[in-house]
Amino acid sequence: MGRAVEFYFQQELADNTKKAYASAQKKYLSFCTDKHLHPLPVKEHILCRFAARLAEEGLANSSIKCYLAGVRQLHLAGGWKDPEICQMARLVQVLRGIKAVQAKRGDSISRLRLPITTDHLRHSTCKQFTLNSIIIK
Repeated sequence: MGRAVEFYFQQELADNTKKAYASAQKKYLSFCTDKHLHPLPVKEHILCRFAARLAEEGLANSSIKCYLAGVRQLHLAGGWKDPEICQMARLVQVLRGIKAVQAKRGDSISRLRLPITTDHLRHSTCKQFTLNSIIIK
């Protein structure tokens, strides 16, 4: 890529996104090195193995998807055509399987959350309001 193209390519992402992607890319490249796999251009069977490894390490399904977005960015930065990860049927099935297993174990982020009660509010460390200022209907 030319300097101007590279500059504008990098400006698309927020700084925190760049940091998250860099972490994901480092983990992916390390995974590929450990398994003696060619990381680029990305291949569906490698992404499936990578996603499974991340799940085994305890990452949530949503975090795994963020890691895959970082890998996609690495692929694009290398000048390859968009791998269209969302269209990779086997990878999509693996991700659904990870989500199902995590939901069964109860480590899904979308699990039932109990409401905040007045007891919670009384014990809250927040001093910016008093319980008397809340109108309970």
